[in-house]
Amino acid sequence: MIRNGLYALTVELLDGVQGGGNGVLVLRDGTIRGGDSFFYFTGSYICCDGKWKGEVTSQEHTLDLATRPFARKVATIGFSGTYTDHGAENDNTALLGNRSIPFRTILRLLLADQDGEMPALDHWRSEYLRYKEISTPARAGRQ
Repeated sequence: MIRNGLYALTVELLDGVQGGGNGVLVLRDGTIRGGDSFFYFTGSYICCDGKWKGEVTSQEHTLDLATRPFARKVATIGFSGTYTDHGAENDNTALLGNRSIPFRTILRLLLADQDGEMPALDHWRSEYLRYKEISTPARAGRQ
């Protein structure tokens, strides 16, 4: 089963469509809740043996550039992909009226729930410091 928790979300639009972005999602017992600077997401999923699929609705909470594909629209998104203990990768199709937009998403686990509860702040801090240590590039030539 995919881990309940808080995930960082990266979106890459495909087929030459301009756009993409970053946000956060909370996955918990088959439900999805999250958002980014302009949109919020709600949905559901099922998972088993490293594979998962589901459906999400995306809607604006803050007006975005009207030229972007999801602007001023409610999108229904179907997805399927794979997951591990550390995150997930998905292929998605957004339905926007009579237009469909394929895109790819990557989820990276930030904080896993502990016994159904979000972890305490001290656990979050240690996870953040571990991530910061891993993601900081080594400086070559420094003595």
